[in-house]
Amino acid sequence: HIADVSHFVFEDTVLDEWASQRANSVYLVHEVIPMLPRLLCEELCSLNAGVDRLTFSVIFKMDEKGDVYDEWFGRSVIRSRDFIENPDKDFLESEMPEISDEVTVFQIKEKVLQLHALAKALRLKRSQCGSLQLDQPKLKFALDDETKMPIGVSIYQAKDSNRLVEEFMLLANMAVARKIERHFRKTALLRMHPPPKAKVLREAVTLCKSIGFPIDGTSSQQLSSALAPFRCNSQLMRSINQVLSLILMKAMELARYFCTGSVESQSSYHHFALNVPFYTHFTSPIRRYPDIIVHRLLAAALGYCKPSERSVEQIQKIAEHCNDKKLIAKKVSEASAETFFGILIQRVGPMEAKGVVVNVLDAAFDVLLFKYGIIKRVYINTLEMRQEPSFLENPNRLILYWENEDGKFEQLIQMCTVVDIVLSGLPEPTKFQAVIKPKPLKDSPTLMQMWREQQSSGDSADLNFDLLLLD
Repeated sequence: HIADVSHFVFEDTVLDEWASQRANSVYLVHEVIPMLPRLLCEELCSLNAGVDRLTFSVIFKMDEKGDVYDEWFGRSVIRSRDFIENPDKDFLESEMPEISDEVTVFQIKEKVLQLHALAKALRLKRSQCGSLQLDQPKLKFALDDETKMPIGVSIYQAKDSNRLVEEFMLLANMAVARKIERHFRKTALLRMHPPPKAKVLREAVTLCKSIGFPIDGTSSQQLSSALAPFRCNSQLMRSINQVLSLILMKAMELARYFCTGSVESQSSYHHFALNVPFYTHFTSPIRRYPDIIVHRLLAAALGYCKPSERSVEQIQKIAEHCNDKKLIAKKVSEASAETFFGILIQRVGPMEAKGVVVNVLDAAFDVLLFKYGIIKRVYINTLEMRQEPSFLENPNRLILYWENEDGKFEQLIQMCTVVDIVLSGLPEPTKFQAVIKPKPLKDSPTLMQMWREQQSSGDSADLNFDLLLLD
């Protein structure tokens, strides 16, 4: 059930113009800049507990394997029984929410567990059909209640409840895409994800192979299969997955909205990452304008209203504007996170973190910090070495020359070298730098070397490697 925003936002009204120009909500660390007036997004279109709300619904009939046998689309009225802020928490019986009608918490729990089982089945089917998941870590900040300044940070961890909702949203988006495309061959608003450019993907696959992880890049299904072994609870495997996802992400094209009449062939509609022929955005009309257009298309397909008179050119122009605004919002959100991370380091730093080298230049190298999922550049001129480093090419490597109370030693910096980083504030507000802690060559393994040692040592080595990466 999705809030029926199109019931309140009519085409060619002042409110519609407002929403179309903004195109999406913008998410900053400390606040959200909404696409719609707060009266709509926080009240009338928010599915609050205990009150009737207008919704657009997609109802599926499926078996326990996630095979869909029937689907129904329609406008509806729902009343949420309750809202649980932390659904993955273990609640005491005394903490259980009160339900307004005769349904018990136990009955709701059983239904949610059924949905959870279905979501796992759907996720398995998607994976088997070649759906590609490239992990992109996001920072989650703890803020001071009064000042809204950062007091802590971690990587956002998706929970089972998040994954449950995600699966049914994907299912609904795909079903609605098929529905509106059948009814509006030329004027449907869909979302495509073009395949990566062959040369760029080839270079990414070659880089993966050069660091010891050969990958088949012939399709999204092959890429997904190659990454699957590295999605587990082991910190070492997750770290490898982070690096491989980063390399492959750089080769990916951006997904984008489009009007079906603006492209020549249905083959161009394909969504590479999901590996499906039709996809759109239906599930977030409060924060995305394309979803409002999709709601109107679905309403027209179901006979609730007349189809829009907008031309292919007009819809394509809206799609391109939404693409631009979505990219801008993403960059603003990332800049906000980087700014707050810098403020945190200024307030509580220096901070130490483990990382892995993901790029080597002649005067600097980039490090992916495992704990925070961010990439920070280390500049050679900020390091106190006994002599200038040596830069070697094909592949790029740096030899750092150190000296301490134990004597002189060298450190090799190459792709996937595991390093210790110290983050410290700079004089400019919100700015910070990264420097490397000296380590001799024998104590600077690569992820590939650690993985091979783990393979030869068996599962008993997992904990040691995890502690090494988290220390």
